[in-house]
Amino acid sequence: MQPFKKHPKKQLEKFSTIFMQLALVFVLFTTYVIIEHTSEQKLALAETLYQTTDPIYIEDNILPVVKEKKVKKAIAPKISKKAKKTVLHTIEKVPDITKIIETDLPDLVGEDTKIDNALNHFNPIGPIDSTEEDVPFIVIEDAPVFPGCKGNKKELKMCFNKKIQKHFARKFDTDLPDELGLSSGGKSVIMLFVIDKTGNIVNIQAKAPHPKLQKEAIRIMKLLPKMKPGMQRGNPVKVTYTLPMKVVVK
Repeated sequence: MQPFKKHPKKQLEKFSTIFMQLALVFVLFTTYVIIEHTSEQKLALAETLYQTTDPIYIEDNILPVVKEKKVKKAIAPKISKKAKKTVLHTIEKVPDITKIIETDLPDLVGEDTKIDNALNHFNPIGPIDSTEEDVPFIVIEDAPVFPGCKGNKKELKMCFNKKIQKHFARKFDTDLPDELGLSSGGKSVIMLFVIDKTGNIVNIQAKAPHPKLQKEAIRIMKLLPKMKPGMQRGNPVKVTYTLPMKVVVK
């Protein structure tokens, strides 16, 4: 047997790196194959577990889900009732009102006899002072002045009349004729009061076809503001003022 001889030209140490790389590749490949094989087994096992040969039963008595339909409520048509109107021509036009009061001064003022007879049946509020003679508004030298009125004597009287009429129209309860069941047509309401020497409204009286209408007229006159008193020959005097109104119910 010949002894092993070492060839100096054949050095295998330089191939050690290559052998190591090959071994590493082989180990990685083997590991990959093992992991893939294990994953396939798990997947197959999972599929087997979920497969079943038992029949599946579907119950027929399951109630179906029914959506509740919203039922729209029928809206009954509104029936408009024609209400009676109370009209007044002398006041300024007021929007959105169905009832107005009407004043017809020429018709009433011209009927002196009727007014005089009506005044005999007035119901006074409070005692009437008759110690001094009252001066009628129509013949007073310097008429009482309603707050806000300006001008000469004639203009002041006209302004006073307009202010009183507007005051009555604004304060009058326009629902009252319907509440009282008054029939259609003109209803005369006559008011009488005194502006005393200090300008206060006193001795209020009223005449109307219904007691509540009469009470309403007195209530409105009580709301009048304090006036500048009337003057006669330079002295303050008590002045009587008559306000005939016609409430027209349509």
